[in-house]
Amino acid sequence: HAPRDEIGDLALAFNEMAPQVEQRQTALAAEAWVKNSQARLSRVLEGQRDLHGLCNAVLSELAQLLGVQHGGIYLPAVEGDRTRLLLHGTYAATDAPPSIDAGAGLIGQAFSEGRRIQIDTLPDNYVRIGSALGSAPSRHLLVFPVVLHGEVSAVVELASFQPTTELQLRFLEQFSDSLALVVH
Repeated sequence: HAPRDEIGDLALAFNEMAPQVEQRQTALAAEAWVKNSQARLSRVLEGQRDLHGLCNAVLSELAQLLGVQHGGIYLPAVEGDRTRLLLHGTYAATDAPPSIDAGAGLIGQAFSEGRRIQIDTLPDNYVRIGSALGSAPSRHLLVFPVVLHGEVSAVVELASFQPTTELQLRFLEQFSDSLALVVH
């Protein structure tokens, strides 16, 4: 029998544990990001009284947190026997229509169905993200209904160069309850 190499066994055990430790640290960092992001947006929600100002501030904060470059928030309004979605806030969006019929386009469809619509390969001419120095086409679109007790209180549209991650989607789902309570 060869003598057991205790240091070698210990090194092997540490090497086997390292990926688990790294995975746990990544999960903890993700949870910390979600909590910190929710706290930042909660402060935005607390500080606003005007609905348009609130929606603009939320979009500005979402742009920083999620790395989006373009956005809009629509709130439902009943007009007679139909529901329209009225634009209440934008972020770097210059051509957003002031109102959209329920069921029309992606915003109206997300409202009618109460489900998220995510497109990860937009055509070049869909939405251009611009600055004074130039512009480029966005590549990803997220249309996200804000649902509370089965009722859509708002629809958020976000366009970006980068896809929305699962962590970001989880954050948006958790934050949507807070936003729904404020805009409802």
